[in-house]
Amino acid sequence: MATAKQDYRRFLHWLYEMQPVAPENVRRFASLVFADFDRVAQTAPQRNARATYLAVLARRNLATTVPQLPAAEAEVPQSGWPWQRLHGLSVGPFRGFAREETFDLRRRVVLIYGPNGAGKSSLCEAIERSLLGSIEEAGLKRLDEPGYLRNIHAQAFVEPRLTATDHERREIQVRANPDLFRFCFIEKNRIDSFSRIAQRPLGERAELIATLFGMDKFNDFCNRFNERIDDALVTVSHKQRELRLKREALARDMVNRDSEAARLAEHDATDEAYAQDFSVGITFARLREIIGTPEAPGRLAELDELLNANPATVIGLSAESVERAFELASTRALALRNSTEELGRQASMVSFRTLYGAVAELEEGRLHSCPACDTPLDQVLRNPFDKARQGLRDLRELADLQYRQTRQREELSDASAALRENLARLRSFLVSRGEGDSVVGTFLAQLPARPEGDAWWTGVLSRDAGQDNSPTPSLAQLLALTTEVESADAKARAQLEQRQELGRERADLLERRRHIDRRDLARQRIVDEAATARINIAAFDVANERLISEADQERQDMDRDAPIRAAYDAFLPMLRRFKNELPGLLIAGLGDLARDLYNEFNRADSEADKLASLYLPVTGEQRIELAFRGGLGQRWDALHVLSEGHIRCLGLAVLLAKAISIESPLLIFDDAVNAIDDDHRHGIKETIFAGDRLAQTQILMTCHSPEFIKDVKNSIPRDRRGDSQEYAITHHEGDHHPRVHRDVASSAYLDKARADFQRYQLRDALGHARRALEMLSNKAWKWLVFHNHGELRLALHGPSAPLNARDLCDAIRLKLRDTPAFEHPSKAALLDALNEILNASNLTWTYLNKGTHEEENRQEFDRVEVELVITRLERIDALQLRARN
Repeated sequence: MATAKQDYRRFLHWLYEMQPVAPENVRRFASLVFADFDRVAQTAPQRNARATYLAVLARRNLATTVPQLPAAEAEVPQSGWPWQRLHGLSVGPFRGFAREETFDLRRRVVLIYGPNGAGKSSLCEAIERSLLGSIEEAGLKRLDEPGYLRNIHAQAFVEPRLTATDHERREIQVRANPDLFRFCFIEKNRIDSFSRIAQRPLGERAELIATLFGMDKFNDFCNRFNERIDDALVTVSHKQRELRLKREALARDMVNRDSEAARLAEHDATDEAYAQDFSVGITFARLREIIGTPEAPGRLAELDELLNANPATVIGLSAESVERAFELASTRALALRNSTEELGRQASMVSFRTLYGAVAELEEGRLHSCPACDTPLDQVLRNPFDKARQGLRDLRELADLQYRQTRQREELSDASAALRENLARLRSFLVSRGEGDSVVGTFLAQLPARPEGDAWWTGVLSRDAGQDNSPTPSLAQLLALTTEVESADAKARAQLEQRQELGRERADLLERRRHIDRRDLARQRIVDEAATARINIAAFDVANERLISEADQERQDMDRDAPIRAAYDAFLPMLRRFKNELPGLLIAGLGDLARDLYNEFNRADSEADKLASLYLPVTGEQRIELAFRGGLGQRWDALHVLSEGHIRCLGLAVLLAKAISIESPLLIFDDAVNAIDDDHRHGIKETIFAGDRLAQTQILMTCHSPEFIKDVKNSIPRDRRGDSQEYAITHHEGDHHPRVHRDVASSAYLDKARADFQRYQLRDALGHARRALEMLSNKAWKWLVFHNHGELRLALHGPSAPLNARDLCDAIRLKLRDTPAFEHPSKAALLDALNEILNASNLTWTYLNKGTHEEENRQEFDRVEVELVITRLERIDALQLRARN
């Protein structure tokens, strides 16, 4: 039921009381959040919404927030509880109540039951609103609380009025105090959530323990803080960095402006040194003139002109090589003629050679007959194949002569081609001199590119060659011309060598011109940078006026936001530390009491299965551990060894232990006991309603089951039953307002029996007395079981016959009578009461048995006998027959 603000208030006290003292900026920030808690709690972490809101809030108020507890929080809390018991409640219009309804809450036990949706939860929420000032369900659903509390049919909401009785028995108005009353409420949902703790990872179990104590909203509030607040603050100097970069550029501009003359002087000195490297005593300006420009050409233009002229051609001929070519061609032509004449003389032999070769080739396919006449070889006088092979051996010299002729023809062809190549070069020389039409030039021009014949050049060697009117020049003329070619080649080679030198000179001058161009650009760059620098310097303040202003504002914003960032970064870890430690703070010291309550809830378990020790976690990393009485002190993880039903019992035990430890005068169970399985309800009912732990505590319980309320009412000891009241709330009958039944009779069997007896409804009184007898005999049997005397001898009248109440009472009486070693204050009184009931007349047992059945023409019941039955049962009911731990 506790709201996040209530737990945050506890955090403030923890923060201001911690040792060593929390930093001042953390205390300021924590108080700042508390002062505007509701607005902060409405923000979410998405898109840095919470960080943005806190940044705005801190800028406005952090510096003026005092690092002290708010005045209202610093007040000394009142000692003790302001009242002893609730007195009455006026509720409506409110949630399910369309109009005002009053409830008398003066009794110690107030039981409210009715179907789901009738209005029980609205009644509990009215009490919650009165005690805590808020309703947790509205916060969990993120609803506007006034709208949540408004009755939709009356369209109105009136604050409930809850009164109580103080220590002087005066009726007073209850004032909401969430810190004081938060542990008065025990809800079904919390126990359900706690039972699911075993299904969660270890790291999430602390949050489920927190859920048991109603800290869901506080956990949610803490988890909604953004990890960092930086994105909502001015923490990065973007404008200052931009301005700094611009000022650094301005500084460079000032350097460029101030160093212009020195840089130019250094630049010019480097240029002069470069010129001296070209030629001693020359200046850079003179080097520029030597190289020249398009406007004033110099040596480079002159070299371009020389090198652009067609270079001389080297023919590559000599008189000696030409003469040697003629000789080689003539020699090879003569050798070929000799070989040809020799082969002519041996022409007949050539035919035989061809014939013998053909016969030898036929031998492979004809091994048995003559190739000419097909005569078998064994009948001829001489084998033709043997004769052919012998003939080829005799003609080997002729074959060598033919091979030599072929080779000589190839050599002559090569010599002829070489001679033609030389004459072609000679022709090109004549053409280059413009003498292509001379006798020699004309002769050479008429020669075919690939002349045929063995001696096409022989005309040059004839006697008539070179004579007047002869179209064929002589060899002497050709050799004389070749000598001229040699002279021209010598001049061309000299010219080409000189051209290479000019080329190297031009390449050097081109590189130097490129260097001069680069140096000119570098010098111009120095001048331009200085000019630009002077312009930038003059315009800097005007051009960056806005940036200067923004950077100055950014610096102020960073100075303003730096303390906020430091405070947030220190505050958030402390808040999360408190959130993790809070369950441990709430649960601390409850181990033994929770253990005892758990054992009372599970009183039917064996002694070995009850708890010897219970160790509750004080941090999120620790586990709930326990040791069984039969476990020799070994500690176990409770979530591993307990069933879901036992875990629910453990959750309820922890909540009850907390309420008992703070001596709460009130406990409100909103359907909480129904969260427990049937196997454990009896022990819980006995502990809460029949035990002595909560005998002075007012208990208000809602439940949808009338049977459970009946069991609860029967569990209340007779001497306390009168201090209890029941309300039934049922659905409306068309007016949208719950029907509240205040005249509900007691659900206890004996109370009903006595009330029916007083109204002279004897049959109904005996019916309730019969059920009371069955309940009391079962109660007595469980009492014996607890004291290790529960073994009874009972007669069963059939496998499916119900247990006879008289037989059970008789078995209990015999056990008490025959066990003299068993001593208990209630033993003698119970034995006497059972003797009276069992020794009663048959008419009494007829009343007990027949009073529950419908019969026609039944005789009237004796009022005296009926009262005796009820009185004897009331005597048993007054005995202390409770199983205690």
